[in-house]
Amino acid sequence: MPDQQALFNQCIQEHADGLYRYAFRMLGCDSTARDVIQETFVVAWESIEQLEQISHRRAWLFTVLRRKMSRHWRTAERSLQPICETDEPSDEGHWIAESDQQDWLQFQIHNLPVPLREA
Repeated sequence: MPDQQALFNQCIQEHADGLYRYAFRMLGCDSTARDVIQETFVVAWESIEQLEQISHRRAWLFTVLRRKMSRHWRTAERSLQPICETDEPSDEGHWIAESDQQDWLQFQIHNLPVPLREA
């Protein structure tokens, strides 16, 4: 157990900053990035025996992080309501632009002071 704790602490020391930078860049929100990283390290601790056998721990942690971010985006997409609806057919490029707009809007809402977010 002490060796596992040391390995876990080493993973945090070596990789937490890089994981945070990547998560923040992709999610655009400090608290969400920290939450996703925390979930990533929970998986690492729960899989500590497997982690001991892995030679490329950084790659493994980033894979877990990307899966956690993907799950976050899927959950966030379900909670977002469309701004406007149209009966016109849309091409795939339009959906990408709309998705980018929703991401931007969500980022801006998260940056508002708490009283304004709840209005």
